[in-house]
Amino acid sequence: PLGGSVPCDPGTLGAGPICSYGTVTCACVYNPPDTSQRYWNCTQSQPSCSTTQEPSSVPLTTDPAGQVEQAELGIQGYWWAFSDGGSATQRNGGCEQAGHAPSECSVLTAPSLESSDFPNVDGVMCTSGVVAQVVPKAGSPDPDYNSMWGAMMAADLMNPDGVSSNKPTFNAVAYHVTGFAFDIDSPPPGLRVEVSTPETEVSQPPYWGASVNWQPSPVQAGTNVVRFSEVRTPGVDPAPLLDASRIQGVRFHVPADNTQAKAFNYCVSHFRFLRDGHWAFESDLAGFCPLSSEPADLSGRTSLSWDAVQGAPAPGSAHAVIPFSAANQWLRLAGAPLAPLDISQDLVEGRVLLVAGLSDDAVHPGYARVYVTGQDLVSAMGPWVPLAAGVWTTLALDPTAPDSVSPSGSDLSLSAIVEIGVEVTTSSGAHTYSAADLYADTIGVRPRSTSGAGGDGGTR
Repeated sequence: PLGGSVPCDPGTLGAGPICSYGTVTCACVYNPPDTSQRYWNCTQSQPSCSTTQEPSSVPLTTDPAGQVEQAELGIQGYWWAFSDGGSATQRNGGCEQAGHAPSECSVLTAPSLESSDFPNVDGVMCTSGVVAQVVPKAGSPDPDYNSMWGAMMAADLMNPDGVSSNKPTFNAVAYHVTGFAFDIDSPPPGLRVEVSTPETEVSQPPYWGASVNWQPSPVQAGTNVVRFSEVRTPGVDPAPLLDASRIQGVRFHVPADNTQAKAFNYCVSHFRFLRDGHWAFESDLAGFCPLSSEPADLSGRTSLSWDAVQGAPAPGSAHAVIPFSAANQWLRLAGAPLAPLDISQDLVEGRVLLVAGLSDDAVHPGYARVYVTGQDLVSAMGPWVPLAAGVWTTLALDPTAPDSVSPSGSDLSLSAIVEIGVEVTTSSGAHTYSAADLYADTIGVRPRSTSGAGGDGGTR
């Protein structure tokens, strides 16, 4: 019963919250201003079975030459580095071109600018050099911040040849990417973690933790998590938010100032995107859990743990042991987005590997499907897919044309999805049923059209 439309009688059922099903709790209450009849009023809490409630992380792969790729997000680009004064062997930056002596300008000592490659080992990107003290240029009393901006290391996300001047953009919104994370060893003072767009590539790109007084990003040694909601334009109040649908790249900028020259030497590693509504199980369960079941206590008796070895397409998965014992039993494994998702332009997918168990049916021991649930407590399900032991089975759901809806006949609002998961069930036949040992991976939403969702004007 949903939405306070189904009558109930507390005289026979008892007042207060009296019914719970998975994350749904229902109370028999009045619906003001009507105080003559009580109705079911149901609410849903978000599933939580893990201490980690961050979005699933999707790693950015970097080859030894500095080319970056994330095929799942349609990303192809390059790491690069530069300074206002070029490098020790190429003193040809904007600082020198503005009339400053090379000794007055910033200098990059690593990586070398004599090659377009950015050499690295296992995606650990290192840079070093000195940012200059900002001084006036000839004929002006003011510090020349325009020509003496410092040094930076950056990754273009949609620039596969690494040389395009009209860089395409990555649409993070289409993939429900809400930010990124990275590790850093020795963050230099004043470091800004910038996110560039076509409008801000040259001047005043928004950066993490920006304020009206240009304070640095809150970078610390170790792991740092950047949410796009914390990336703003500096120097203005109120500060506009980042347009995450038009991202060119991510930059680590050591700015110059007029107090003194500063040496820097640091490495960035393990760069990954944070993707809401999608579970790749790279390092943990990320809030995924046994949610609801039939019988009701089956979810509480299910074991779920993170596994570092199994996975599809990459290692890392959720390992479940479900103590099935009879026909027509089922269990839902699910997670909750950090905020309700609009999946009107998305498809839903998942993968399941049955190792053993479920039933003694040698051909199809059981079945699985993916599903979503909205804030209105209506669920849409994909078709049941038979499982075969030892094979990764792909599950899919088109939420605009689901195989079934629950409650039957209801309309699902695709603009506010609060639960995404996989349902596993035994069959209804006369079989001997047993605990299912299985793995689940790559569960969540992806853009309906992958052509154009990742980039604006780019190729893949």
